[in-house]
Amino acid sequence: MPKRVLIVDDEYLVSWSLEKALAKVGYSVKVAATGAEARQKFETFSPHVILLDVRLPDASGLNLLQEFKSQDKDVIIIMITAYADVNSAVQTLRDGAEDYVGKPFDLENIKHTVEKALEKKYLKQQVDFFHREIRRKYTYDNLIGNSIAMIQVFKMIKVCAETDAKTVLILGESGTGKELTANSIHLHSARSESPFIEINCAAIPENLLENELFGHERGAYTDAVSRYRGIFESAEGGTVFLDEIGDMPLAMQAKILKVIDSKKFRRLGGRQEMESDVRIIAASNQDLLGLVEEKKFRGDLFFRLNVMNIPLPPLRARKEDIPALVNYFIERLNQELKFPTFLRR
Repeated sequence: MPKRVLIVDDEYLVSWSLEKALAKVGYSVKVAATGAEARQKFETFSPHVILLDVRLPDASGLNLLQEFKSQDKDVIIIMITAYADVNSAVQTLRDGAEDYVGKPFDLENIKHTVEKALEKKYLKQQVDFFHREIRRKYTYDNLIGNSIAMIQVFKMIKVCAETDAKTVLILGESGTGKELTANSIHLHSARSESPFIEINCAAIPENLLENELFGHERGAYTDAVSRYRGIFESAEGGTVFLDEIGDMPLAMQAKILKVIDSKKFRRLGGRQEMESDVRIIAASNQDLLGLVEEKKFRGDLFFRLNVMNIPLPPLRARKEDIPALVNYFIERLNQELKFPTFLRR
């Protein structure tokens, strides 16, 4: 999906030329000529990048910079002005601007500046993501087994990863490796460089679950002092893992169904529909078909999720894997305790 850029400048020719240049290379662009218009489009357009003039007819660009950053800490702001000087440049950077360009400017330079700022943001997200993955110690090898049942699981992981199915359902008892399986699908897919974000639907109260999944706008409720990007927005291009989806309230199930069908959602308190490009992997230790019959789980959601199904066998059904698992855990414990090699056997 194209990144959204908001141009805030009171000079028509400047805004027009920037809009045409950025739209030509694939950005979704909106223009505002005043501070009031900028505030309105900031709320409805939800830009990834703002090109913001320091001086506007009805507002100070420096004040708008602080205002927008306080409402959305992730937005990238690049200041533009005809009154370029070192002091104002330093001040805008201190206040949270990503970069600073002076008029007259070269359109190629502006395109490069926007691209560089987005790349820097993307790289930071990737570094944060990989640091999280390293801490979680997830690798494909953490799924241990050479039984026929586990070989079938590995085959299904490969198929799901390679086909980029938009929904995958993992079913299995507690402790069978549902989270490891979901993460393995992600790490072996074309989405592996984008975030993998999990949420346990059973662990979060119903009144907070929607906020975590879809985020909120500033003022959506009493404590919502700034915009919050939820899991579906933060995982853009990657994978959302809905663990224990059988415990998700029916009202929230309807909203997940809408995301699957329309690939769109709204933040709490928001009017604008946000596009969503994520793979949804859901997991449960319950009999979801049984819950459907009991009217505790939506049948239409079940069939949307069940496009690709991976049943995970319990250990009692694959006892031949026990020696391999024992060896794996002994080796891992030895490494963590830093036992010398000659003491490991």
